[in-house]
Amino acid sequence: MKILFTIGGFGRGGKERRLISLMEFLGRRGVIIGLIAGENSPHLYRLSSLCSCLYRYRSGDVRFNLQQHRQAVAEFQPDLVHSWNGTNTLYAVVGAWGRGCPIVTSEITNSKPISYLSREYAMTRLNFFFSNLVVSNSAAGLRAKKAPVRKSKVIRNGYGFERLAAIQPEKYRHLRDDSALNVVMAARISREKDFETLLHVAGLALDGEEKMNFILAGEGPDLERIRGRVEEKHLRNVNVAGHVADIDNLLHQMDVGVLATDPRYHAEGIPNSVVEYLAHAMPAVVTRGGALEEIVTDGKDGYIIEPKNPEQLFRTLQSLAGNPIHLSQLGDNAHKTAESRFNLEGMGQKFLDTYQEVRGEARDGIGIDPHDSSVKVLFVCSGNSKAFAIAPFVLSQGRSLAAQGISVSYISLRGKGFWGYLKNIPAIRKACRESGCEVIHAHFGYSAFATLLARPGRPVVASFMGSDAYGEPRASGGRKMTNWITRAISGMVERWADHLIVKSPNIKSCFAARAIVSVIPNGDDLAAFQAVPRADAREAL
Repeated sequence: MKILFTIGGFGRGGKERRLISLMEFLGRRGVIIGLIAGENSPHLYRLSSLCSCLYRYRSGDVRFNLQQHRQAVAEFQPDLVHSWNGTNTLYAVVGAWGRGCPIVTSEITNSKPISYLSREYAMTRLNFFFSNLVVSNSAAGLRAKKAPVRKSKVIRNGYGFERLAAIQPEKYRHLRDDSALNVVMAARISREKDFETLLHVAGLALDGEEKMNFILAGEGPDLERIRGRVEEKHLRNVNVAGHVADIDNLLHQMDVGVLATDPRYHAEGIPNSVVEYLAHAMPAVVTRGGALEEIVTDGKDGYIIEPKNPEQLFRTLQSLAGNPIHLSQLGDNAHKTAESRFNLEGMGQKFLDTYQEVRGEARDGIGIDPHDSSVKVLFVCSGNSKAFAIAPFVLSQGRSLAAQGISVSYISLRGKGFWGYLKNIPAIRKACRESGCEVIHAHFGYSAFATLLARPGRPVVASFMGSDAYGEPRASGGRKMTNWITRAISGMVERWADHLIVKSPNIKSCFAARAIVSVIPNGDDLAAFQAVPRADAREAL
């Protein structure tokens, strides 16, 4: 299998660390990897050894980036493209257009709700629409970004426990105070992370003569401001360590991990730092909101406190400092949580299985038992231009299914032309609700396009009749000028539908080799044909 990853700027964040871990796992499984990443990435030396092909990304250079994505897809010929941010998903859509290459997007990294009027909302709608699958590390993220249910999947972060075996026990030993509760907050130092609350808690600890030692690890735009605040408040129990490349060696010296988030600016997904706290058998104390409640179970492997509440955070740390047995029990539970729910092997295998499903290798159908006669099917039909009646061959298909005990209902789309079909989207949604259908069979390319735009939340089978796949011919020869619209729509239906049905091998040849297409010619009820003498037939005519 060949996977092309695209991430753009490759910094030191949690998303980048997850991708590196995933690439290392896939490499061990024999997957061939290509990557499109920023040329100034601090990880470039490490990435080059994991990739067979490495393509450049330049921030803000749209033309160059589009060219690189098209070149990467053409040269590397991946089985699928996996994007890790919103802008690169758009580049991937354009780069893979017309090549039948599935797209997976992992651009959802937090659970902050988006405004309908924002640029992010417009981008996510486009990306979700054109992607085959939307993967997030949290269910809260999928809900917040309004990802389509039928193409959404949660794959949580994974921690490689072999990292614990490589720890250097004496490194960062100077940052530990054996007579105190050692508390770490490892996060990007920016307004999204509430370091101010932790500094307030450090002040309360000094005032109350509580033995607490605070280590702040991370980099970001507010690093120097936080250092200035520590000096200004004379917090001798706080050490601002800055960026720590070997975070495991630092966490080995700590007792409790904290992640405080400012809800005005951010809602967490699944932060790597909290998973790392748990892996190091440290209770995690986190603020309520976002997906943090998907990681920490309050009172079992850590505590969930209210945001911007330094007094509650102080009391929680104070109780842990005063009860080392309970602290140890929470730590043991935390390690078990990480092993069972956030291990790297599990994360990597889920991604590998997902890639195979998207490619179609693990699919032998659309999720419906072919021998189950209780299936309910909705036929979305293209009505004729006068009475919007359903075509006879569609009705005959319905009768043949009904004879097998399958329930069939119909909706005939009203309107002409591209926009006429799109006006039927509300009616399609209503028909889905009222029919209780489990599968939708859309006849004709435009009908399928309108059905998929309705986002019905059910498998969609699309039938192409001929001209809706390769365009209408002119009476004088050749094809009509509007056929580029037809081809574009058939290409999108090919990408989004769960299965395609065509009438002949010639029509099938219009679609990419990777498309799931069945050739099913029309059928007639031969029992309806009775041989009669020619003279009688002529007389009847």
